[in-house]
Amino acid sequence: MSGMARRRFVTIGLRRSGTTVTHLALKGHPNVSGLGDEVKVAPFFTDGLYTFTVGQRSEKERRLCYGALFDAITMTKPRLGEAEESAIAANGLKVAIGTVKEAEALVAGLQTYFPEVKIVHVRRADAVARFASLVLARTTGRWHSWTKGAAADPVEAMRADPTEFEEFYRRTEAAHQRLAVLHSSHEVFPLSYERDILDGAPACYERAFGFLGVAPMPPTWLRSEKVAPPIDRIFSNVDELRDLERSWAG
Repeated sequence: MSGMARRRFVTIGLRRSGTTVTHLALKGHPNVSGLGDEVKVAPFFTDGLYTFTVGQRSEKERRLCYGALFDAITMTKPRLGEAEESAIAANGLKVAIGTVKEAEALVAGLQTYFPEVKIVHVRRADAVARFASLVLARTTGRWHSWTKGAAADPVEAMRADPTEFEEFYRRTEAAHQRLAVLHSSHEVFPLSYERDILDGAPACYERAFGFLGVAPMPPTWLRSEKVAPPIDRIFSNVDELRDLERSWAG
């Protein structure tokens, strides 16, 4: 790439927090390239190049190759030549965290091998909503709902298991605390699912583009809308879960 150095970025967050729609918004920008699929923390951030090799491992070689490997999987926009490639000012990938172990491995990998990468950190504060989204996805097999009709799909409200919710809450909150460490070691652009993403307003993405160093613009390429049934159509004991969440957070 000639001219200005390209900026690498990683979109991170807990699962069911809006990382997918955020990453789709970012990678659709004409000057941004990104891998569409979600990247597994292991082996990418744990083994890197050595996912594909056998024999002696060199830490120096691993460090030298990580950037090239990152670019190889994220520079995915169709390009016809040097002029098109030079127009890409930022390239990145998405990681969604489900466990404390994953969070710790991601933080270690980013701090060790990608100290210069920019972080777009999506946070969904409503643990009950995240849990409902996870249970609904597991029940229906639909992990992403991109049409308004999905909100009207028949769903029979079930009683959520408070013990399972507590395990989910404590695991994901601990994982979030691990991810928060990156705010001290990297440039981080925080996004709130409730404040920035839920209403579909493009302003948050325009600010994110500024963070990545590309021209702010509304993400008109997002031609679909992520929707899901209301939480009380998924769980019959929402109030009980809300009370539990408040007691643990208090």
